[in-house]
Amino acid sequence: MKKGIFWMRRDLRWADNRALSMACKEADEVYPVFIFDKNILSKLPKDDHRVSFIFERLEKLTDKHYIHIYFGDPVEMIPKIMKDFEADAVFTNEDYESYAIKRDEKIGKEIDLRKFLDHIIFAGDEIKTGQGTPYKVYTPYKNSWLKKLEENPERIFEFKYKPSKMVQKYKTKYDQVKSLDDIGFEKTEKIDLIETDGEKVFKKYLDKIHDYKETRDYPAMDNTSHLATHFRFGTISTRGVCRTLKNMDKLPETWLSQIIWRDFFYSILQNFSYVENKEFNEQYQGMSWREDKEALNAWKEGKTGFPIVDAGMRELNSTGYMHNRVRMIVASFLTKNLLMDWRLGESYFAEKLYDYDLAVNNGSWQWASSTGCDAQPYFRVFNPESQVKKFDPDGEYIYKWVPELKDVPAKFFQQMGKFDEKKQKEFGVILGKDYPEPLVDLKQTRVRAIAHFKKYSN
Repeated sequence: MKKGIFWMRRDLRWADNRALSMACKEADEVYPVFIFDKNILSKLPKDDHRVSFIFERLEKLTDKHYIHIYFGDPVEMIPKIMKDFEADAVFTNEDYESYAIKRDEKIGKEIDLRKFLDHIIFAGDEIKTGQGTPYKVYTPYKNSWLKKLEENPERIFEFKYKPSKMVQKYKTKYDQVKSLDDIGFEKTEKIDLIETDGEKVFKKYLDKIHDYKETRDYPAMDNTSHLATHFRFGTISTRGVCRTLKNMDKLPETWLSQIIWRDFFYSILQNFSYVENKEFNEQYQGMSWREDKEALNAWKEGKTGFPIVDAGMRELNSTGYMHNRVRMIVASFLTKNLLMDWRLGESYFAEKLYDYDLAVNNGSWQWASSTGCDAQPYFRVFNPESQVKKFDPDGEYIYKWVPELKDVPAKFFQQMGKFDEKKQKEFGVILGKDYPEPLVDLKQTRVRAIAHFKKYSN
């Protein structure tokens, strides 16, 4: 094969990139291509931080090998580009979201599109129960995943490419993107741009990785890896991360479990594609949810009157990130205490998170709302006040994100009911004026949620 196009998508790296490796193996000349998909971009704000992240990452990658960057509908663009380059085939890595599957099916009818498994370790049809069905519970899936990796160590071997086959530039007849302005976007200013090099982030985290098990639930410590964004956009190889972990003297099992959870949620998405829009647990598919725009907006803005919930939402709005423990707390609050549809929370996270990944975000929200696979039992409702007592007892995380409470002793964050008028005057924070009054009664709404879910539970 003389010419091959490497279509870069959610794999923004050169190293250990399977589709790139296969392109270099099959073709004499390889042309890297990236398309800003107008169908996806049309739904985003013009200063979306993820678009800025992708653009900056592409600029850095172009320092090593030229990337032809376009804007348009890939279904139309790929056949045109292929004809323009006089290429024989397009090499790309698999994507499992419904939009991507339909897009690739259409393109595959027009041209020779070759797809490869890359951003997960095992695909959804590779790990099954003894009966040949997909796993619906995480722990047996995890055990099977670990066993399969032991039996197939080549699954995390490195895919190398040949730089000598990479063609620096090709004079194409189609307009190429030189700036964010070319695609109608502008650089993010509301949210800081984060590091785009996943390898750099991972290396920095390795010193802390063995502390993860003990420290992961404490948001003020911020001892998580922040690698989810890099797995999402493929700025790091999941295989490479697994190789590093396997070569350690002591395997950090709890942290490795996060990678396995990711594969598990992808397996669910691949085997039960309806979860994109519906509850995995079919008994809850007809369940009614409350509608309350004011309460929803208070939740989004971090004005619920529950400090840990508000801190989490403000962190999300300010940084495009939220600590994982706090994600569970705010999700439980929305779906149980407010009894509002998990899809509202899922879509808001989709707007805001740097690391938004449909399979993982959907799986996590369905877990928290008790509607998903291997989910939190419906009668288990996170209490945001007792969560403060366990995981932010000194209020460090809350003080950072809810500064209007800086003079209020942290003990009240564990029992806002005791922060009465006398205490409010003493510490100079009046509820309803300086900080919102609690949006709901936690005990009453917990009872309400359990009764509501019970009606629909078999």
